Amino acid sequence: MRTRKEALTTSLVVALLVGGCGGKMSKILKLEEAARGGVDALAEASRDLPSCGAVDAEKGAEAACLANLANALGSKSGFHAQPADQASSAAVAVLVARDGQGYAVPRYDAWLDLLKNGKGAGVDALRMAVASGMAKEAAIVGQKTEDEAVAKTMMRRVAARIPGACPTYELLGSGKDNSKLAPELRAEHSTCVQKHLSLRDGPGGRYGSGTFRAAEGAMALWRETERTLRQGLEHASPEARDRITKDLAVIEPATQRIGLRRDTSTVASDVFLRLGEAHAEAGVPIVRDAGAPKDGSADAK
Repeated sequence: MRTRKEALTTSLVVALLVGGCGGKMSKILKLEEAARGGVDALAEASRDLPSCGAVDAEKGAEAACLANLANALGSKSGFHAQPADQASSAAVAVLVARDGQGYAVPRYDAWLDLLKNGKGAGVDALRMAVASGMAKEAAIVGQKTEDEAVAKTMMRRVAARIPGACPTYELLGSGKDNSKLAPELRAEHSTCVQKHLSLRDGPGGRYGSGTFRAAEGAMALWRETERTLRQGLEHASPEARDRITKDLAVIEPATQRIGLRRDTSTVASDVFLRLGEAHAEAGVPIVRDAGAPKDGSADAK
């Protein structure tokens, strides 16, 4: 058991560290502390930070907006998704908790890698934002349905709470007509949806069509994120670990309840081939693997 002197010494060290950074980390530490109280507490603590407003899912968040948010959290060089620093990680935590805009940032794979292997207050704030957000949506996402409207609601909740979720989930979930979306955003053609369908618990990249194809992709991402949160517990602080463990106790049973209407149709492989060739000719390949973070590590600085 720590003595009173040891406790005071620890508090003094923390205060000196925060003060020594000129307040650079203080805002992130405050967000991380708020996140221990859950997604609503984090949203309240971040209400005065810059907002990207209503993000158009077809375009994603503007770079300048993300930079303003990261700078407000202590960054000197704006927003960095790869490799993500502590301020950028905390910025995404705000997007998820306060704004429900996980879809506003790309590269789900980079954020999953960060949740699994990253360290630091900003990363822990993001872990708790995602875990608590998923726990809040668990009752909606964790159900069996053959109703297309319900499936749309389920995928929209995923788009809100998981960073890097496909814009297609938000678009279809908000009522957009799949057939009227830009080709690269349609359920059948989105490479993001295809990659999620190909995750460990997904039915495969050629599965289904329309709403239920996209919904299965969203559910595969949900399951992968749940698994990643548990794997990342060893890198989280004790306080963050307690919060995430509590949320996982809600998320995991809900995940087991997920069941969508099975779609027996498949997307023809030649559709992907033609789409890939067209983009390659235009100098914008869409089937190339994004690969691992540039430095091979997910530890945020």
